[in-house]
Amino acid sequence: MPKSLSKFRVLLVEDHLMLREMLRLVLDQERNIQVIAECSHGAEAISACREHAPDLVILDLMLPDMPGLDVLRAVRSDVPNCRALIVSGQATPELVADSLRIGAHGFVEKGASIETLQTAIRTILGGASFFSPAIQSILKRTAAAPPPSVYNLTDRELEILRLVASGLLNKEIADRLGVSIKTVDNHRTNLMRKLNVHDAVGVTLYAIKAGLVSPS
Repeated sequence: MPKSLSKFRVLLVEDHLMLREMLRLVLDQERNIQVIAECSHGAEAISACREHAPDLVILDLMLPDMPGLDVLRAVRSDVPNCRALIVSGQATPELVADSLRIGAHGFVEKGASIETLQTAIRTILGGASFFSPAIQSILKRTAAAPPPSVYNLTDRELEILRLVASGLLNKEIADRLGVSIKTVDNHRTNLMRKLNVHDAVGVTLYAIKAGLVSPS
């Protein structure tokens, strides 16, 4: 996580007290994170987002007063720079797909390990997207993407696509490939234009559907 001088501000939205306390314990272990508020209801969460403008909201989809997807939609509209991680006991293909369409940056089912949750939080705060192995499997089963050859991706674009989908940032990709950040950015822009996707989430979703990244 690149933020070092100030802490990432996180809003936690979960209506089950025990799970919320467990999530809080996980977050408290991260020295770069400050939990600015905890909410158990959707309307409360929307108000808290507007008031605090957090860097990340960790959101359950099943809330007592309104669907979590409506909360996600409001958050992405009102605080567009806020990133969103879904942590939900419900992970149907429809919910996963709708979450991504609305703008979630990651999805982890509640049966996942603490280590998976920690990785998700760090990855998303680092600027990339993250989907647990179970969610990747759902995405691969529900839709198929055309092979990269259909879009005339070059070998280097395909390589960068895989690395973006693996959660690496442009600087990390540049270091790994021994090229400049500008070169990576140019290839990334070209491949996104060819695939007609607009962010790292779209790149990752395509890569999962096309079988270019492993769910394991």
